[in-house]
Amino acid sequence: MLAHAKINLGLYVVARRPDGFHDIETVFCGSASPMESVCTIRGDPRDILIAGSPSDDSNICHKAARIIRKHLNVPEGVHIHIEKHVPVGAGLGGGSADAATVVKELPAFWNRTLEAGDRLRIALELRIRCTLFPQ
Repeated sequence: MLAHAKINLGLYVVARRPDGFHDIETVFCGSASPMESVCTIRGDPRDILIAGSPSDDSNICHKAARIIRKHLNVPEGVHIHIEKHVPVGAGLGGGSADAATVVKELPAFWNRTLEAGDRLRIALELRIRCTLFPQ
């Protein structure tokens, strides 16, 4: 699966929130290759494993998989390999795009579905760009 980065065409910081994030007004578009990550999902009987940087609980894809597994009540683990082609910390939304791809694709891997409202709630919990989900 491809996780496309985004490019800000305009960005205005409205306010800093108490949680350290910022409220923004932005217009952005998705980028084309090679500004994308390649995410591969396969089963793992042990737990949720992320191959990429970082590979621990601080990885937003790990958080997404953990939330989805709990929400769908799935006992199986998963191994997600992320081949990053988006510079980390460049403001291109690479981590958010990776996590959005996990939210979109992981339920089908487990032969489950997530309603659009549930995907949106998970995206908001992860603080990822909800517009990365097609309607």
